[in-house]
Amino acid sequence: MIRRVAPQFTQEKSGDTGTCAYPTGAAFLPAASPGPSSERSRPAPQAGASQAPAALMPACEPSLNVPGVQFRSLYAGSAGDGCYRLREMVAWGVGKKAHIKTVGKFALSAFIIALFCFMPALLLYQNIGYSAGAQKLSNSATLGSPTDDYYGSATPIYSSATNDVCVAFEFLGLDPASSYARFGIVIGATQNGSGYVRSQAKKGYTRPLLLISSNIGLSSIVIPVPLSTLQRYDSSPACNSMKAVPYVRGSGFRMLQSVFVLGQPRAFPDDWYELNDRVTVYLCRTKQTRGECVTGLNQNGTASAPGRTLPASLIATTDDQDLMMNVSTRSQSQLQFVIQRWGLFVAYTYVIAVMPFIFIILLFSTYILRKRAKAAGKETSYSPAATAPAVYEIAFGVAAALVAILPLRAVLVPSSLPNLTRLDIVFSTGAALLVALSVVWVFVWKQQEVAESPAQQSNPAGNC
Repeated sequence: MIRRVAPQFTQEKSGDTGTCAYPTGAAFLPAASPGPSSERSRPAPQAGASQAPAALMPACEPSLNVPGVQFRSLYAGSAGDGCYRLREMVAWGVGKKAHIKTVGKFALSAFIIALFCFMPALLLYQNIGYSAGAQKLSNSATLGSPTDDYYGSATPIYSSATNDVCVAFEFLGLDPASSYARFGIVIGATQNGSGYVRSQAKKGYTRPLLLISSNIGLSSIVIPVPLSTLQRYDSSPACNSMKAVPYVRGSGFRMLQSVFVLGQPRAFPDDWYELNDRVTVYLCRTKQTRGECVTGLNQNGTASAPGRTLPASLIATTDDQDLMMNVSTRSQSQLQFVIQRWGLFVAYTYVIAVMPFIFIILLFSTYILRKRAKAAGKETSYSPAATAPAVYEIAFGVAAALVAILPLRAVLVPSSLPNLTRLDIVFSTGAALLVALSVVWVFVWKQQEVAESPAQQSNPAGNC
């Protein structure tokens, strides 16, 4: 144990070893403990007792010239007591200098890390800021996931028992590279609508037309529909339901259609895609053009009798396991939806992406903690000896982490996405942080160990 002795000034001590001047300020002395070697238990030398020869007693060591620290030693003893060593340290200003040096190291470390991570962090900030803006859906509902290799439950977008036709949108998948969503569109007549179509066909309205027009200025989609499919009741039973029910397609007219959607594929895995269109079903005259049927204008701009508008119910279902589709409900003739990835998939992707960097940082932190515990004398018996890694070992570790990014990127990022996604920026930010920490450790914090003197190697305990 160590006990603190009140600071005093220089004294003179003489004995068989000669006279030695030493400062006693800020001295550290061994605390008294039971035993023959304790200063308190050591008996005072009796008068006339023989003293040890001067040749057997060590002389005072010279001062150790260490900047800011001064060491002096005094050896004194008597016959039968062995050798007792007293080391005193005068360290005026050492604490203040060490504090300033540590603050400087932290400042330099922060500068190096900021220098390496500035550009990836800026790109990540811009990616997050510029990729926001998905439309907010009113009265939104999430389509049920597919089950048993079939579509999920049919969710009504707008449904009414008085509508003449029903249009079902079956979401089949998405191509992020081209921003086209693939749908199977099924149109069929309701029980009331089939009779109305037959009556209008006798009046010359024999050309049904499905028009999907964009509300944000994109091109419209025009789908001709056979008249025979609307002259019989064959729509899906889900068209008359006001809640999500198992989807039954029905025997109406079906066609595959690619619909352009707005989105941010570079925000992967937080990418999103949206659509805001209007769906209308027309019943046009036999010799009427599409423009005349929809707009009610002739080619020369004069007024013309427009086609009949058939009120339509809209339902939606999905057959895609990877993407989540939210639709806006209770909006007549409006098809609004947002396609995103499931939250669990997003969290899994980020965790796997940062795992190599977290693992290496945890190893580095564990090394630092064990080194501090060893310096404080709190190292447990089962802790392995902590040695500072060499520069080449750090380089190999950083290279291994960077190489591990390549297969992770190939697994996590779909090949159809653009070259630079948010996940790529996360990879680059982690790599830059790892390289910066390695540079900081090697050039700022790693201390070179001083070689031991021959005296320390032969007598590591400091005994006489």
